[in-house]
Amino acid sequence: MVELVEFLSDGRYVTLPSKRSPRVILAVDSHQLASNAFKLFNPFSTKGKCFSFILKFLACYFNPLFRAIMADEVKEASLFIKYLEAKLGRQLISSVYLATVADKVVLQLQSLDAEIIGYLKIPLNDLGIEHLVNEKNAIEVLSAKGIVSSYLLHDVFDERPFLLLSPVAGESCLVERESIDKLLGEFERGESFSLSEHPRIELLRAQLKTNDLVEYLIIVEDICQVSVMDYGLVYEHGDFTPWNILREGDKYVPFDFEHFVENGLQYFDLVKYYYQIGKLLEGRRGHELVEHIQTQLHISENLLLLQLYLIKEIVRFHEEGQPYDSEVDLLKLVREI
Repeated sequence: MVELVEFLSDGRYVTLPSKRSPRVILAVDSHQLASNAFKLFNPFSTKGKCFSFILKFLACYFNPLFRAIMADEVKEASLFIKYLEAKLGRQLISSVYLATVADKVVLQLQSLDAEIIGYLKIPLNDLGIEHLVNEKNAIEVLSAKGIVSSYLLHDVFDERPFLLLSPVAGESCLVERESIDKLLGEFERGESFSLSEHPRIELLRAQLKTNDLVEYLIIVEDICQVSVMDYGLVYEHGDFTPWNILREGDKYVPFDFEHFVENGLQYFDLVKYYYQIGKLLEGRRGHELVEHIQTQLHISENLLLLQLYLIKEIVRFHEEGQPYDSEVDLLKLVREI
């Protein structure tokens, strides 16, 4: 909590899942504030969902007792929150989410009467700055096309840029295939290329050279030689997963464009979606995971595309300093099929 206190307003807070390993710090000064704050704590596992449901129920329906037993008090708003209050002209209540790779925090900003004003992203390191700059560019490109809403504010505090985004009503969920295809259809750009000439593959080649991953460059060239299909040029979300899509009535709204690629490759987002479901939510591994993805890709070159996707992910994790052993192992397996 010490590391995150610079993002808190004054009031009562609960830290989850624990103070030793904080993932979120939620404002619980009233049941309305707590109800909104728990939108930041949205685990996908059954155990996590039950834990979140129970705590939210207690925070909302037994708020005074919940605050007395579980909450800590912050007596003065941080300098950053005071700066935002002056900038926006209103008093704020903040809740904080620490990103999984610890490159940024996300603040949910509420008014005193529990209106969600927006969600603010501020980086914690150079990787976070890179992601934020990329998301800002993504929103500018996509909002100009009417695909997403523009951001509310872009500014700098203490030499760190930050981005304030409009709140979107809805909840993260699994999306049926028909709606996924419709949603990804909005990202199509109307051009197609062979793999060898596709701008996304050109970018991947450059990234592999820059990161000294030339062994994978050989695989990319082999795939390009074998491929006979043309692939669409798209706006690539880059992290297209169930937890980055909100359902608002009968509409689905994607968000979190930190890994956006303007000249993206058709199907990469679709592979990402089912790869994450199969691996993280369903616990599939090896051949079972490959077969799961193949059933969702209705194209003849599904194994070639899966290899390119895995190489793309290896580059991403390499650049972020994250492990990618499972992607390397799966790539070897797919190449043997």
